[in-house]
Amino acid sequence: MTSEFNKEVLGRLKPFGTPSNAVAYGELSLSIIAVFTLTLVDYFVLAAKSNLAPILLIPCWGLTGLLIVKLFTIQHDCGHGSFFSSPHANMIVGRFCSLFTFIPYTAWRREHAEHHAVFSNIDNQTFGDILVLSASRYRQLPETKKLLYRIFRSPIFLLVLAPLLYIVVRQRIPSKATKQRILSCFSHTGSLLLAYGYASYALGFGVVISIILPSLYVAAATGVLIFSIEHQFERSEWRRGSEWDFINACINGSSFFILPFPFEWLTGNIGYHHLHHLQPKIPSYRLKKSFLETQEFILGRRVTWKDWIASLNLGLYDDESGRLVTIKKALE
Repeated sequence: MTSEFNKEVLGRLKPFGTPSNAVAYGELSLSIIAVFTLTLVDYFVLAAKSNLAPILLIPCWGLTGLLIVKLFTIQHDCGHGSFFSSPHANMIVGRFCSLFTFIPYTAWRREHAEHHAVFSNIDNQTFGDILVLSASRYRQLPETKKLLYRIFRSPIFLLVLAPLLYIVVRQRIPSKATKQRILSCFSHTGSLLLAYGYASYALGFGVVISIILPSLYVAAATGVLIFSIEHQFERSEWRRGSEWDFINACINGSSFFILPFPFEWLTGNIGYHHLHHLQPKIPSYRLKKSFLETQEFILGRRVTWKDWIASLNLGLYDDESGRLVTIKKALE
């Protein structure tokens, strides 16, 4: 892509990168009120010990989980410095949201910045990405590691086991042994122990676990499902090392999908992921508007539910086509 085109693309998106504090506080307030309301409903349903409790709790867990996803999108925006105009407000709110998402603010923010620098580059993947191997590298692995990789890339592992491991284990370990990341992970874990330890003391450990764990699992599973389609779908373009190009990776290596309104709001308009990568300073609440006003000029790789399901079976980078394919197809 030409430098003139690149400048034009970035220039058209730049005006949308100005935060609106009024909208931001409104989204934050609505999300927090909704989470606390549903948490109270969960508590009273459990306290009533009714036979109808499972029927009432399952939808509450699901909706609370989606609201935790919403709080994560706010934490995500704060990490980009785009949710509020004030850096201080972004830091405070980002850390506050991390008590609900169970993801340390500072450590994740730095990891995510690294992701934005190298996404869709088969030779330079970050610690937080869902690992993709090239077919040539996979063939060189011993049989035991091939089996482990196939298990890791299986839909059952990614959607059933990975969400819990990501929250409980992965987020307790800094990706790099830097002072800030170590402090962020350890202080965040300590804050979680204090907050939820006190809640357990006041309400009972079983009650707190029954309220938090199912909702957190729904949130983590939803996050893994969304993250798996953002750059890993059948028509996404990946490149090797020096062949990687930022604009091409944004437009052709990032997904674009439209969700029904409630889910667009709950996921922070992340379906317009190609625009988010082109201009990370656009707050999530302005992504849709930026899409509507630039869609004739900036075309992304639109994915459907069919593509989403098919993407779960992709496992290797095909060296010849530069695309992701199933392990079986790559080895034919």
